[in-house]
Amino acid sequence: MIVGIIYNLRQNCKCSSILLNSNRINYNDFKNLLNKNFIVEKSHQKWIRNLSESKINIIAQVYSIKVTDNKRLLVYDNNNKLISTENYKIDKNKTI
Repeated sequence: MIVGIIYNLRQNCKCSSILLNSNRINYNDFKNLLNKNFIVEKSHQKWIRNLSESKINIIAQVYSIKVTDNKRLLVYDNNNKLISTENYKIDKNKTI
């Protein structure tokens, strides 16, 4: 995910697999993700192609976005607001 404010204060948000427009994901949604355990849930339509039947099925699906510590250690302040990330330290002598 990439979020930023560019030149003329236009908000630019990018997230894979979901359309980004004013009624979907915006800067404030991403800003709220800085709060610990906060999840943004948005509904969107997923298009599933069936080429053998020449059909496209459209289903409603909930898209959840949250901060994870899968790749980096998350650092929070006293107000449970994300302020930084750190590398995981890997010790060759310890089994994870």
